[in-house]
Amino acid sequence: MNALHAFIDDVLDLVRFRVTDLERYQYPLWLTMLVVAALGVVGGAGFSALGVNVGSAMLVVALLTWVQLSVLGKLLRVWLRVMRKPVNLSLTGILLASNGLVFLSPLTSWLPKDVAGGLALVMMFLVNAVMVNSVARVSGQSRGLVLLGIVLSYLVMSFVLAVLLVLLLSSGIKGIPPDLLQTLQHGVPPAK
Repeated sequence: MNALHAFIDDVLDLVRFRVTDLERYQYPLWLTMLVVAALGVVGGAGFSALGVNVGSAMLVVALLTWVQLSVLGKLLRVWLRVMRKPVNLSLTGILLASNGLVFLSPLTSWLPKDVAGGLALVMMFLVNAVMVNSVARVSGQSRGLVLLGIVLSYLVMSFVLAVLLVLLLSSGIKGIPPDLLQTLQHGVPPAK
């Protein structure tokens, strides 16, 4: 079975809350990079409505996705080690497969805006539920402690991503939405 076919099967299994050993989710680097790039395309394409350079947005989203998955995987490994349930292999593959539902998000563009927003929220919760279940199953840790580890990791990652965004802003990159730029500069969102 080729790696891409195995990845798609793993995404479908994880969405159905079927988790196997962590060894199964160790993908080749080329596949990980391909999926992260595809997530960048899916995530960055949504910026076209904001009048942003879509190519730059896709690149930034792919970069931030790569950073998020790498940092989350490492932080969760540290968390599991602290909780005395260490894992010996990388969690990046299982986290990537857990995010497979994100590829369905462009389908919400055909729906009315309020329905699409609600469905995006449901997908976000489902992706996180799949992620918590997957990491809990491969580590033997309880879902509650894995959820706590993910929440703590998200807080650390929010700081890391904010630092990256500040670095991107200071480098003069164009294509950041004006509302976001004003919020970052002044700390408050613009009045509507």
